[in-house]
Amino acid sequence: MKKLVSFLLVTAMMFCMSVTAFAAGGSGSDGGVFPIVVGAVIGVIVAIIVMLCIKAQLSSVHMQHAAKNYIKPGSFHLTTSREIYLYKKVDRQEKPKDK
Repeated sequence: MKKLVSFLLVTAMMFCMSVTAFAAGGSGSDGGVFPIVVGAVIGVIVAIIVMLCIKAQLSSVHMQHAAKNYIKPGSFHLTTSREIYLYKKVDRQEKPKDK
């Protein structure tokens, strides 16, 4: 979700910058839809480039299939062994006695 929000934010920013640049470039208000379309295309292209650069920085971490690399040897000492169950229902019934 954060990636999508970042992508949309960068796209909107680049779109606004591109439209402003085209408007200031002398086309004026009679340019029609062309500056808006070109601004949107430039905004999307720049946003994709920025997001790919950000994504490339996150590739230093790899998934591990076991946790042995995260635990220091000899650092875990289990002192109490018990299981606590939350939200359990206990029904008690007296056993019938044989006569």
